[in-house]
Amino acid sequence: MRHTLEAKWIASFVLAIMFGVMASVSQAQQQGDPAQQTPAAEQSESLLAGTLSQLEGVPALTVSTTADGGQQYSVTLQILFIMTALTLLPALAMMMTSFTRIIVVFAILRQALGLQQTPSNQILLGLALFLSVFIMSPVFQRVNEEALQPYLAETLSADQALAAAETPFREFMTAQTRESDLALFLDLAQIDNLNSVDEVPMTVLIPAFVTSELKTAFQIGLSLIHI
Repeated sequence: MRHTLEAKWIASFVLAIMFGVMASVSQAQQQGDPAQQTPAAEQSESLLAGTLSQLEGVPALTVSTTADGGQQYSVTLQILFIMTALTLLPALAMMMTSFTRIIVVFAILRQALGLQQTPSNQILLGLALFLSVFIMSPVFQRVNEEALQPYLAETLSADQALAAAETPFREFMTAQTRESDLALFLDLAQIDNLNSVDEVPMTVLIPAFVTSELKTAFQIGLSLIHI
């Protein structure tokens, strides 16, 4: 019921903007004569007033507490979070997948062959992207089954879905991260007394993973040069 009200609020808000624009256009067409008002302008104003009256009592942003003590955000607030997260998507694609290793190896190999700009950067990026999708497909499938679909079915809250989506990526990055690199960043962050790798914060695991990927990429690239 709450989701229905929020969807109604969004639709009403869009209609209000449209009717407001129609009323402004009709008023501008009168060429500064306030005594004359066309039927279209009157109809737009009445529809605008009726639409705005429906918005009363419907909150734009709501945060409710669940039974387990968590927080449930409204659809409008979730959309805001999603749009903000989309700006970080390119960085996440490079830092949490095999993309970094692949593109660095391709770049080193191209320079070693003396080809300069052949193949072009667009081709290398495309190859690295689709190879990364192929390699990461088991992880993406788990995220879809364990986090995305339950969230869409409203069996998981936003916080629970985010935690469920984090687990496959954490397992992938942990398997590809050197223990020395992980220990280095844990020492820099002054974090100790961890019982297992699962307790390592993502703010430590991600830079350790990227560092290991860069080391592996240069090792692979230099090995290809000496073949």
